Amino acid sequence: MLNAKRPMPIQERTDLSYSEIGILLDELNSKLSSIPNSKNSFYISPFAIRNYNKNIVYNLQKLSDNMCYYLGLLATPQVIYIEEQSDNYGSQKGIFYCDSNGTVHTYENEREYAGLYTENFQNQSVTIVSKRGYTLDNLFGILAHEITHHFLHHFNIRKPNEKENEIFTDISAIYLGFGLLLYSSYQIISYDSDWVEKKDGSSSYISHESKIGYITPQTIIKTIVLTCKMKNWD
Repeated sequence: MLNAKRPMPIQERTDLSYSEIGILLDELNSKLSSIPNSKNSFYISPFAIRNYNKNIVYNLQKLSDNMCYYLGLLATPQVIYIEEQSDNYGSQKGIFYCDSNGTVHTYENEREYAGLYTENFQNQSVTIVSKRGYTLDNLFGILAHEITHHFLHHFNIRKPNEKENEIFTDISAIYLGFGLLLYSSYQIISYDSDWVEKKDGSSSYISHESKIGYITPQTIIKTIVLTCKMKNWD
């Protein structure tokens, strides 16, 4: 049976209080304190990613495998990487191609999500969608969130309500050590697009802002602070 977790949104985010975060962390600690990950500290990638445009699928898979190793998981999901391209005319729906490096290229606005974890019997996959303005930091945070889905699924831990479960997954990612990745990833994403002429005769690029994740950067900081106290991390 195919089971796709609720995909990571582009805009909607929640700000939690210290007390609300504490309740979720206590729940996680009660269920996971006896399941140690390989290192009792924040996750830091052991390798630098260079020339990522040419090797992005390979590098994301390598990072996914390392995150799973860090969490003590033997099974690692396959990473599917989709790169959205601009569609100035809005007429390119349903068109895609795959290059020799494994990147799937599509036109923008065909997907409302940035990440998706899917499990089908013994097979799991993580889909990462790179939208306009995204950097490596954004992709790493999306991957960390989806790998946390993989971890929680492995231990059959989830909330019945979908939105609550996604917020819980973000908090869980920080508890497990991915807080620094999420904090960098969940900042406001800014980019410029088409050059336009204004009515007053001036011209400029159109500026855009977007954001990913289910919780605010402020909530991430609060959760990191509480997690460090709970786990005695420096």
